[in-house]
Amino acid sequence: MGFAAALYTDTGATLANLREAVTTLEEVEGIARRVLGGTHPLSVNIEDHLRCARAALSTRWRAKATTRAPPERRRPQ
Repeated sequence: MGFAAALYTDTGATLANLREAVTTLEEVEGIARRVLGGTHPLSVNIEDHLRCARAALSTRWRAKATTRAPPERRRPQ
């Protein structure tokens, strides 16, 4: 969980890093729910981290999508 949190809290994290953090937390969250139950404090903590990681990914993805340069147009010769 610490690794995933380090990825999504890093301001220099790439989209790939954020996707990896979300994937890791999704896997860990499923295991924690099965083993500990959904109300266990650790399971709840992992869910909180997963929510934050998803929000960071969504925010970064939207920011990247809005800053893309328009495609270059070919000029007639």
